[in-house]
Amino acid sequence: MSQPVSLKNLFINGSFGSVVLGMNPEKVRLLLGIATAEYQYNLSNPDELMWVYGNIAFFFKNQVLAEIGWQTHIYTYEPYLPDAGLIPLDPWIICNGLTVVEAERELRRNSINFRKVTIPKGLTFEGDSVVELITSCNTRLIFRSYLNWQLEGFNLSKRFQIDTPLETFLEFYTY
Repeated sequence: MSQPVSLKNLFINGSFGSVVLGMNPEKVRLLLGIATAEYQYNLSNPDELMWVYGNIAFFFKNQVLAEIGWQTHIYTYEPYLPDAGLIPLDPWIICNGLTVVEAERELRRNSINFRKVTIPKGLTFEGDSVVELITSCNTRLIFRSYLNWQLEGFNLSKRFQIDTPLETFLEFYTY
């Protein structure tokens, strides 16, 4: 893969280069190459796999790509840039310190439709507030109050869509 993968396309059409949700592992490996690391994240189901390229994770369920995600370092909560290992990456607006306001402004400037969902403090398992910006292709930008409303991560899956009811988000965040 010689051309950089633009994360902007993840928010416009849900693609990571030529990779899209629904692909089988063989097709993803053909397009992206060997992963930096591979894990079986559900020991009771060998078909639930996570492949990591740099710090971007690709989740497979029943031999189908179900989710693509990135987040701040899970132990230190320090924001860092997305990195796809040996795959060249254009991070677009994803950067250390990206705020909700800056992200909303950039999505509007690029005519990317989105919905803003706010989960109030006290309703999350972690006890902080969450704001998600969800684009029409179901990519979510996730911001948390403990990061001073800076970017925690992004996620693309069919689990949450632009028209997902608020109650579903509340159930997810309260576990």
